[in-house]
Amino acid sequence: MKIDKSVINTINKKNVLSAIRASGQVFKAEIARSTGLSIPTVMKITDELIGRGLVREAGKGESSGGKPPQLLEFVADRHYIVGVDIGTTNILCILMDMSANILYEHSVPTMVKDAPEQIIDRVAATIEAVIAQAGVEQERLLGIGLGMPGLLDYETGTVLFSPDFHWERVELLSTLKVRFALPMVVHNVTHSMAMAQKWFGYGRDDINSFICVNLGHGIGSALFLDGELFSGGSGSAGELGHMTMEKDGPLCVCGNPGCLEALASGDAIARRALAEINAPDDAIISKKAYEGRLEAKDVFEAADRQNEMALRIIANAAEYIGLALAKVINLLDPEMIVLEGGLSRAGAGFITAIHDHAQRYQMKYAGRNTRIVVSELAEHSAAIGSATFLIKRLFDVGGDQAAM
Repeated sequence: MKIDKSVINTINKKNVLSAIRASGQVFKAEIARSTGLSIPTVMKITDELIGRGLVREAGKGESSGGKPPQLLEFVADRHYIVGVDIGTTNILCILMDMSANILYEHSVPTMVKDAPEQIIDRVAATIEAVIAQAGVEQERLLGIGLGMPGLLDYETGTVLFSPDFHWERVELLSTLKVRFALPMVVHNVTHSMAMAQKWFGYGRDDINSFICVNLGHGIGSALFLDGELFSGGSGSAGELGHMTMEKDGPLCVCGNPGCLEALASGDAIARRALAEINAPDDAIISKKAYEGRLEAKDVFEAADRQNEMALRIIANAAEYIGLALAKVINLLDPEMIVLEGGLSRAGAGFITAIHDHAQRYQMKYAGRNTRIVVSELAEHSAAIGSATFLIKRLFDVGGDQAAM
């Protein structure tokens, strides 16, 4: 079989660039050892990467008799990327460097009941505001990454179905490309969170198989298997929130009964509290319910005040989530499960309950090495991950921005 030398060259560049980024500061000889490449090949590639501004010299090591070896480091601020988290409550837009240092951010209310065109226009305006605020030269912008809830056609950038937004076949990317002369990508929001974990969170520590679970207004998940994001045959892998937990349970926004999202998401917790609220029990939560402003966080706050109804609802949600995680553990035996989203930050007691129920329901001895952790990237996770897809694309083409 004939080997395409240009493909091999690109792979070598990617491996060298990845080795330098992962090491912080590294000698060429160490790069050669870690990549299996010859010293002359490494020297040629690093010279090219220095010329592109992606790598720079960072001092010299101690000489062992000859010329002192040169230390190299990755230049994280050579390029900047815009990342957007299109959430049901807010549209969060950031501009970050290639080490996920956030330079600027801007957030506006989503107003999810508006028409798709209005929301997309709001997304575009938010991006324009961040780019204008940053004042970065066009050539230093790698592009724009978007995270969107729902099932997406990644080739066309079409939102095939988003239950949270009630969108079906909405052309998100093509509408935005009219306004921006930059590379653009859109991914499922939980896939974006998982990508953020792989590059900048728990997944970077030699974790090859992990699952990112987004516990928020809805519930979603994304799978990294053998070091790669797994999307499935049609791109819909990871719809944990739409796994049926109760066949006669409440109707989900997707149209099916008893989904995990309909039983244990932030929206489900708020809806159940609205249905069960008894005014004398808790004046604060009753007032918010009467005003139509009740959210999951209010239910958690009521639980902190030892409100029995709130405690019962939250305990029930934790059990459903733990049961779902046990099923995932039994099926895939991941090294780690990373919890993301607003509910993941609802308190240690809630997370402990989820963990306990997961252990209770998983098969004996299954998942004995699986760790369940809460993301450290907090509310910026999806925006960071959306931007990271552009960084990954740059690495995949060996650092050649023109080839993206």
